[in-house]
Amino acid sequence: MPLQLNQKGKAAKRRFTMLFAMLLTILLPWNGIYAEDTPYTYPTPPDVLSEAAVLIEAETGQIIFGKNENKRMEPASLTKIMTCLLAAELWDGSEDDMITVTSESLFDIDYESTTMDLNVDEELPISDMLYGLMLPSANDAANVIAIYLAGEIEDYVEMMNARAAELKLTGTHFSNPHGLPSPTHYSTAYDIAMITREGLNHEKFLEFAGAPEHVIPENQWAEERKLIHTNRLMQADDERYYPGIVAGKTGWTRPAGHCLMTAAERDGMTLICVVMKAGSAVNEYSDTVNLLDYGFANFKKANIDCTSYDNTEIQFTDQEGRQRKAILSLRERKFPAVVPKDAQGDMMVFSLPNIETISDGDYEDALLSWSDSVAGAPRQPLRTVPVRVWVEKIKPANAAADVTVDSGLEAEPPKRNNYFTWVAIGSVVLVGGIVWRRKRL
Repeated sequence: MPLQLNQKGKAAKRRFTMLFAMLLTILLPWNGIYAEDTPYTYPTPPDVLSEAAVLIEAETGQIIFGKNENKRMEPASLTKIMTCLLAAELWDGSEDDMITVTSESLFDIDYESTTMDLNVDEELPISDMLYGLMLPSANDAANVIAIYLAGEIEDYVEMMNARAAELKLTGTHFSNPHGLPSPTHYSTAYDIAMITREGLNHEKFLEFAGAPEHVIPENQWAEERKLIHTNRLMQADDERYYPGIVAGKTGWTRPAGHCLMTAAERDGMTLICVVMKAGSAVNEYSDTVNLLDYGFANFKKANIDCTSYDNTEIQFTDQEGRQRKAILSLRERKFPAVVPKDAQGDMMVFSLPNIETISDGDYEDALLSWSDSVAGAPRQPLRTVPVRVWVEKIKPANAAADVTVDSGLEAEPPKRNNYFTWVAIGSVVLVGGIVWRRKRL
């Protein structure tokens, strides 16, 4: 009898040993190694067919994705984004002023291009003209608005270029307010995105760029006009509809090809996507949707806190080979930034490009960037955020030192592996089972 009990015990032990092994086999693949030991990989962007494209976050202006984003190209009717922005800034909106259409405003309009069929001497509120500008992309409305607000089309165009200069957009020059082809009329995907970014700060701009449709009642010059936004991502009854869009604009001429601007908001983050010379309407929409999905799925806004690096002392070699020491005072200690969703604080780096050229009181080109690997591994900056820095004082130093210092990022701590937790739970269950089994034997 004791021998029989012993054999049963051995059999039970073998069964539980096999169970334990199976438990480990199941648990191990779920966890792997500690998260902080895993190399970090920057999110892989989608393939983009458009000749130029950019994806930026609206609040910070950070570039999340770029392809030929600074290449000067014909913007077609994306020009009207600046026309609308300037109008929103010049017109206070306190009263819906009536505008009379003049023959001058129609003289250079090719009626094979997009218009809202304005008639000479027709009177319409300026708001209707702005809806016509941004929804069906009416070229006649662009001229009418320019003449009304500036007196002459040329004067309005001058103001558009001055506004671009104020925004520090070096890749843009306008020759007209509508975007019809001209040898001296060009912009870049990045510049268009930055103009849009400025426009999102204006309620009137959002009203006209973000409306899916607008109806102009019948008057003595024309029947009722129903204006539909040509950005199909904004139309709820269209299969291409993209929820969360706050503003959009299409553009097309034969030289410019298909162009599209789309701004969308999700989870407190607004992204602006611009594609130029997409090749086809299919491409412009697929590129836009893919880029917006990429941005929302892989990035988040985080609060960067550099307070601990205020008044940082660094050592460097100046242009004449002298060893110098500088005290840096941060102008912005806390600010928002866009980082990959799984980026951690130990992946941030605070650095100073071209440090050998700095002098007292004039330096503000410091960069905050994240690396493609965790702390302790070589840092490869992938995207950067400007951090304003003021050089408090510079004095001689005995030796040069590394000018890179870690920066803090307010983010969730690295998620540790739960492997040992699961093994402990499994072991407790297993031991309890063995004890229970032996008692029964």
